Amino acid sequence: MQHYPQFAFDHYVVRTAGLEDVPAIVDMTVRNRDILAPLEPVRQESYYSAEHWMVVLTQARSAFNDRRSALFWLFDRDSQRALGKIGISNVVGDPFHAAFLGYSLSQEQWGQGLMRRSLEVTIQFLFDEWNLHRLMANYMPENERSGRLLRRLGFTVEGYARDYLRINGEWRDHVLTSLHKPDWQAR
Repeated sequence: MQHYPQFAFDHYVVRTAGLEDVPAIVDMTVRNRDILAPLEPVRQESYYSAEHWMVVLTQARSAFNDRRSALFWLFDRDSQRALGKIGISNVVGDPFHAAFLGYSLSQEQWGQGLMRRSLEVTIQFLFDEWNLHRLMANYMPENERSGRLLRRLGFTVEGYARDYLRINGEWRDHVLTSLHKPDWQAR
């Protein structure tokens, strides 16, 4: 049986999600639909349905098992209310040992340090357990909150990409950043 990591701190837990978490995830996506729309790709109506998230979570478990990607969720430990998500995509092994990092947090949690702490434990796992050397995270220049968070985590700016991603229906520029594990060793 596959072991799925959990990282607990304060009253929160960061973990992969199972089908039993679908109602909490749907609730989070619906609660934050309007505030996150300017920061995300255009979402089809099905994105906000239980059926969509059952498929996503099933595929996410398979991808995690194969170390192709990971989808972690931030939950309130007591209520099991979903508060945020962290996506690790495009995991590449030798010789690159790298992946992309993305994240979002429920608006009511903004400014409380929850995403920073959640990313710290997730990044530690990826560097230690998945033996990644490099994580890349990109943000739109006007998303200053995300830029500050990445700087606090130690990410450095590597460049600027014009028309990088289609966000909210329009091609948007992004600041390209990365974080490296300084003492990385091949294993």
